[in-house]
Amino acid sequence: MPRALCTLSFALFLILAGCVARHPPVQAARPAAVAVAACLGVLDDTAVQPVPAELSMAIGGLLAARNLSAKPMDPAGYLDPFATRRTTQHRLALLAEQAGGVELVLLVETMVSFYSPMNGRFRWTVDVDATISPAGDLTQAFSAHFQVPVFLDHVHEKEVAALTAASPMIERRLGALLDAYLGGL
Repeated sequence: MPRALCTLSFALFLILAGCVARHPPVQAARPAAVAVAACLGVLDDTAVQPVPAELSMAIGGLLAARNLSAKPMDPAGYLDPFATRRTTQHRLALLAEQAGGVELVLLVETMVSFYSPMNGRFRWTVDVDATISPAGDLTQAFSAHFQVPVFLDHVHEKEVAALTAASPMIERRLGALLDAYLGGL
């Protein structure tokens, strides 16, 4: 009998834990424009690609939920220079130069690499470096680095598919970064 009670209590706990409300996004004190650039890098290649449209739209939604307006940068203006400007500091400086009239710059750099086949599936790793900074003072940059493991079902699925699969976790972690940054202002 006590074991059944423990099992029932645990099941009830799990059900109620799913009902816990998440905290609302931290709001910027006043509306602000944010220049946004997001890129996809591939291991052992200097070329840089734009991220899938789903991730770009998710980033815009994250900003809008926090009283910030996204000003997406034109990928044609930053993808080629990113191939030679490989550090986050150099890339942020380029974006701040190109993004006149904004208060903040958000740079999301992703690097996707194949890890190994595992149990009939294909494991990929998505490394993400996300940085937000005042456009006028890049020394105040606030960054987060994290990895997202992804399992794909087919051998023909490559980097873009891995990044798309990782997008929900990336979105969650970017939201936490933005909340931490805005909470400290």
